[in-house]
Amino acid sequence: MKSIRIRKGNSLLKDDGFLFVKVSRIMNYEIVHEPLTNQVFMQIFLENNHEVIRLEKEMTLKEKNKFLQSWNLFIINLDYFFDLADFKRIE
Repeated sequence: MKSIRIRKGNSLLKDDGFLFVKVSRIMNYEIVHEPLTNQVFMQIFLENNHEVIRLEKEMTLKEKNKFLQSWNLFIINLDYFFDLADFKRIE
């Protein structure tokens, strides 16, 4: 099944562990780039209990464009896995 991998906690330490979310559970998502701070914010809205997963990562405009291209290909293609583990989770 198609899924994304995110961190369980809000730290980038590897011992936080990971969580896999099936794409079928994602109802919607938003991706915003703040050019002044080079931050990319992503919100993933899940079907159950209207849960929202908030993520952030520092990216240049070029990195953001490459990320968006990869993300869009993941959404429309049959790729089964997308790694968002390098994003920090916002609680």
